[in-house]
This record gives sequence, C-alpha cells and structure tokens, in this order.
Amino acid sequence: MKLILNTWIFENAIKNEADQIELVDRVAKLGADGIEVRREYFKDIDLELKAIGERARKQNLIVNYSVPDEIFLEDGSVNPRLERYFDEGKLMGINKIKFNTGHFDRFTGNLKKRWADYL
Repeated sequence: MKLILNTWIFENAIKNEADQIELVDRVAKLGADGIEVRREYFKDIDLELKAIGERARKQNLIVNYSVPDEIFLEDGSVNPRLERYFDEGKLMGINKIKFNTGHFDRFTGNLKKRWADYL
C-alpha cells in the first residue's frame, strides 16, 4: 500500500505563502510515497507544474493531481478543459488525476473513442 499525502493537509502553509513545490520536500521528509497536488493551490501554475514534477522525481515520489472541475458539464458534454488538465498532469509526471464526475447521467457520447489517446 502506498501513502499519498494531499497538499490539503498543509492548507495553513499554503495560506502563509508556501507553494506546492516546497511541499514536495515536506512530503518526502515525512516518508510518504507521494503527493497529491491540488490545482486550486497553484500560485504560478506555469512555473510550478514543471518544478513539482522535477522535484518529485528527485525525491522518488508519486504525483497525483486533484482538479476541482467536472468531467461532464450540465448538458452532458465532456468538459473541453480536460485536455488542458491532462497536459498539466503530464508536465508533473502524474500517476493519477482526480475530477468531480459532474453530469454523467446526461452524457450520450463514446468515451473510449473520445479519450483513446489517454487510455
């Protein structure tokens, strides 16, 4: 079993201006196997994505990504922002990505065909 620490547990540090790059080191010092990065905690996403990935690789940590957005929009369509989130995840070298499901009950397409490149 792997222990992955969500950066939410460091919320006070985030409020006091720590960034998630720094939290990678904290997670490693605690002896965890990985970190779950939260998209809403980025202060400078363009800088942090790559830096988190590099630092996590140096620390031999798994990176998971939590994105506070829906997969399926209110009309049942697939969220067009998902591709951007997957690309962000690739920059960090993520193992898993987590979204809110949203309105899957209204979806009528073919997920396998839509996301074949990511499966």
